[in-house]
Amino acid sequence: MRMRIDKSIQLAESYLRKGQRSEAIALCQKILSSKSQNDAVVYKILGEALEGEGAIEAARQAYIKALKLQPKLVLVWALLAQLYADHGWLDEAIFHYQRALKLNPKWAQIHYHVGTLFYRLGQWDDAVTSFRHAIALNPNYYNAYFVLAVVLELQGKFEDAIKCYRHAMTLPDKNRVEAYNNLGALLLNLGDLDDAISVLEDAIALTPDWASLYNNLGRALYQKKPDDAIAAYQHAIELEPQMVLAHYNLGKAWQFQGLHSAAIECFQQIIKLNPEHIGAYTDLGFSLMALGKIPDAIECFHRAIKLKPAFVEYFCHDASLLVDTDELTLAKIACGKFLNALMKEEGSEKKEEGRRKKEEGDELFILTAKSAHSEISDSRLLIDEICFYLGQTYLHLGNALVEYGGYIQAEFYYQKALQIQPQIKETYSNLAYCLAKQKRYNAAIIVYKIALNIQLDSSKLHFELGQLLELNQQWDDAINYYDKAFSLSAEDSPRSKVIYFKGDIKPPQDFYLSTWE
Repeated sequence: MRMRIDKSIQLAESYLRKGQRSEAIALCQKILSSKSQNDAVVYKILGEALEGEGAIEAARQAYIKALKLQPKLVLVWALLAQLYADHGWLDEAIFHYQRALKLNPKWAQIHYHVGTLFYRLGQWDDAVTSFRHAIALNPNYYNAYFVLAVVLELQGKFEDAIKCYRHAMTLPDKNRVEAYNNLGALLLNLGDLDDAISVLEDAIALTPDWASLYNNLGRALYQKKPDDAIAAYQHAIELEPQMVLAHYNLGKAWQFQGLHSAAIECFQQIIKLNPEHIGAYTDLGFSLMALGKIPDAIECFHRAIKLKPAFVEYFCHDASLLVDTDELTLAKIACGKFLNALMKEEGSEKKEEGRRKKEEGDELFILTAKSAHSEISDSRLLIDEICFYLGQTYLHLGNALVEYGGYIQAEFYYQKALQIQPQIKETYSNLAYCLAKQKRYNAAIIVYKIALNIQLDSSKLHFELGQLLELNQQWDDAINYYDKAFSLSAEDSPRSKVIYFKGDIKPPQDFYLSTWE
């Protein structure tokens, strides 16, 4: 009789491994009805089969019955813990995994699973301890190294994270390209672009058909080689046409190049893929505004606001309380005013729409010349206000980046500010400064000359252009612009007497505290 039951248990186990869960369940129930001495093993098989069929509570009860009969069945403790983990009962899962570890403390995989649960709970120190236990027991445990690196990165321990990623990259695991990808992204975020590019190119050599690698490579190439970045984003989209992030990054790259029509196509594609993508609406609006399509741009901004109205209202309220102490704060204040102007404009549109419907219903859709002129002026004023504050937001963001040496990013923001407000001389001056800091002197000189076409009587622009020409060893041109700057400065300040000699210059006869003196 016992031999027959043992064979039945083996058959039930065979059914389970072959995926014939219904047969396994029926056979287990038949064995249990005979009151076998191996009921704990049968309940374990029954629990696995029931869990595979989606009968979670019945599976849980089967595991519990198995443990009541044989509390030292370490595998059942692990199975029950995994069931809890799979269905979000994380604390229960940890408790049952730890019971399994008491019975078998050298089970590396259980240490790893406990670590992943601590990671999900945000208990990162405990997660690190568990992963290190798993690695100590199995030095080639790729998953433990990989997730340990992720947790260390989240903790800001970047050097340790980099070491873990690099070690994971050396392990013989089919998923090790994930470590390459994460390491490349981490190096990119730390500003180590050359190393990031090298790591990502090595990853592509291993797995040339993974779109995420090309997307991250594009991000790494973006600042120094924008054309190569665009090619990388396009390749990512070819491999994964539904990859919203690659479409978005490609759109931003086109924006950076000033190719707004191409950028618009990208952002429109994103909206088709994800109609609630706020960034796509806002950047679509910026590109439309750069092309002079102001009403279409404002409509995009309105749609973005509707997706997160509570956040926008909170941001505007918070910005209204700020004091202009630095450039970043000034950018936040300007952005708050920009959003407020947008919401006013939207309210004005709704009011106008309601008035028109009423007048159409009453068959009185007649405007006097005075009222029509008044409403057009109000609308124009609101649009001008929107453009002004958006331009100021970009200007101050650029200034903030300059303070930290982010000249390439600042250049991008100054260009966007000029597309919206092309008459602001400060923006030209700051853009030229960014270009000069990148040693792009000819481009900086052109920007200054564009600014002088807008404001010919600016002594500041003439003087700064003279400095730049002097730096570029264009001596005669520099002297001419200095001369013009001093003459304009003298005209602007009648009390000051500025004299500039083109010929022989007498040496100063005294010590002066300032150049002006």
